[in-house]
Amino acid sequence: MHVARRWFLATALAATVAVGCSTDERQAELEAASAELAEARAERQEMLERVAERRAAAEAAAQELAAAEAELAAVDERLTAAVHRVDEHATDGLLFRSVQRQLLEDAALEDVAIAASVENGVVTLAGIVANADQRDRALEIANATPGVVRVEERIQIAPADVSAQE
Repeated sequence: MHVARRWFLATALAATVAVGCSTDERQAELEAASAELAEARAERQEMLERVAERRAAAEAAAQELAAAEAELAAVDERLTAAVHRVDEHATDGLLFRSVQRQLLEDAALEDVAIAASVENGVVTLAGIVANADQRDRALEIANATPGVVRVEERIQIAPADVSAQE
């Protein structure tokens, strides 16, 4: 029995020494893993804070967008009402005078002859111009005139040699 006890003590001592060496390594690994865990937790907390900041900014932007859309809807309503009021008062005679006056007063159309006619709010422009810019400007003027329903374009661009002779 005495031999068995010695053998048991020797084995226990050897195991304790072996575990002791292994314990130092495990302790170092545990400390490294704990440091990595703490770093990951800190990084996660930082990311949670960034997400919260961005969520708050997004919610504020969504509220601003909703307010802007509501303002736009109100302006659209006023615009529609104004268009209806103009349409109620715009006669073909008034539209003709307005378009013709603007065409005559525009510096870009100074040397061209463009005639305007109006029927049921539809403006027809006819004449000869030197270039596409003059035609486009005349169309822009007519289209921008309040009360005009549509513009029909019958403007011709003069050939280069005809424009040069004038």
